[in-house]
Amino acid sequence: MLAGHEELVITHQSKSPAVPRSPFVTAVGWVFLAFSAMGTFIGVLQNLMVATLFPVEKMNDAARADPEFAKLPIFFQFFMTHIWLWFALALLVSSTTLAASIGLLRRKDWGRRLMVVLLGLGVAWFVGSLGLAWSLFSSAPFHGQPVPPGFSGFLVVMQVFMVVFALGLAVLFVWIIRRLLSERIRAEFSA
Repeated sequence: MLAGHEELVITHQSKSPAVPRSPFVTAVGWVFLAFSAMGTFIGVLQNLMVATLFPVEKMNDAARADPEFAKLPIFFQFFMTHIWLWFALALLVSSTTLAASIGLLRRKDWGRRLMVVLLGLGVAWFVGSLGLAWSLFSSAPFHGQPVPPGFSGFLVVMQVFMVVFALGLAVLFVWIIRRLLSERIRAEFSA
């Protein structure tokens, strides 16, 4: 304190007590930030590559010229003739997840809500992908084809792994969604 001057002390009084930051939200934010940043970087490179290196029309013509192409389920026909769209959608999902992760780490409610929506779409994709895989493997190009010796066991292992992996990720995402929607976590974002 200086002679002849009074010391001015400023105190900040909060109207509500500070809500502690959950390590769960921080961990989810950082994990998704890391994966989505990498996915966004790769997505940009993939989209540049598809736009500059791949002759999309020639690829579409080659797919349509294959007699087995017409026997594929309609979803896979669309996928094969619109490959650029899938790369663009992957980039969109990665960059949106990156934004949601940043919002989650900064404790913005829009980030929490966006992450819940993205995780919900992920659950739908995992469950839907099982149906798509079943429709592909039961379609005409694969149905009734002779299976090389020893391959049928590998095919069963691959299908079991695919089901366990998809359902495991779906359960994990549902658990994360439930935690992000819990009262305690929501309070952290409204503080």
